[in-house]
Amino acid sequence: MVEGIKKMFAAFLGLIFLIYATGYAANAESDGLYSYRVENGCSVITGVVDAASGEIIIPQSLGGMPVLSVDDWAFENNIRITGVTVFEGVSKIGDGAFAGCSNLKNISLPNTVTLIGWDAFWNCAALESIVIPDSVNIVGGFAFSGCTALKSIKIGAGVYKIGFNAFENCRQITDVYYPLDKTGRAAVEVSGGNGIFEAAVWHYNNSEKGIRPGDINGDSKVNNKDLTRLFKYLSKWNVEVNETALDVNADSAVNNKDLTRLFQYLSNWKVNIF
Repeated sequence: MVEGIKKMFAAFLGLIFLIYATGYAANAESDGLYSYRVENGCSVITGVVDAASGEIIIPQSLGGMPVLSVDDWAFENNIRITGVTVFEGVSKIGDGAFAGCSNLKNISLPNTVTLIGWDAFWNCAALESIVIPDSVNIVGGFAFSGCTALKSIKIGAGVYKIGFNAFENCRQITDVYYPLDKTGRAAVEVSGGNGIFEAAVWHYNNSEKGIRPGDINGDSKVNNKDLTRLFKYLSKWNVEVNETALDVNADSAVNNKDLTRLFQYLSNWKVNIF
């Protein structure tokens, strides 16, 4: 009796597995280069079928259906890819989509992408610059972490959240280009672990003339010398200051609130300087 029940149960599990596997297979497609799955009448790229290398293009459609997104970890650790152009229509770059693509130098994203996922370009060590289009709302945590060659970033006007450690260990970041003013930046939620990104030279309104927030003495660094210089300035001492960097908290006034904010920032509080 027990053996009979065991056989029936095993047969039942086999049937379930067969149904699942058949369904999955029916949902898995390939165009000879990319593998993808069908989701709500759209294609989601899940990986590369053959040994893609060099400059690759994420197309507008696969299997006669528009490409919706690049799936989580789709191109993870592909060291042969050197450039990626994503065509118009793609709305999401998934978690870890290009993580570990250590030779990826160029990325072109369309103005339809709204989300760059966690770890999306983690450890893309050859990447030197990135343009995040206006359509992007969220840059996920660790999205560009470990991009050690990254120097220049252009942030789109639609970005309202930069995730935890999104630019961790990006020690060469020098310039951030932003299409809005300080008030616009103040509305962007920047999570912890992005100190290098925040302390870069910010080019508001995409200006060629940049501002390093908190660099009161104009030496291209933000440290206790700036705190002292700001204190002296507020105390009416006759000192030279970088006027564009005085409004540390971006409230359109220069006062003790800016001194407090700069002190908190230098004391590693989780606060922003603008």
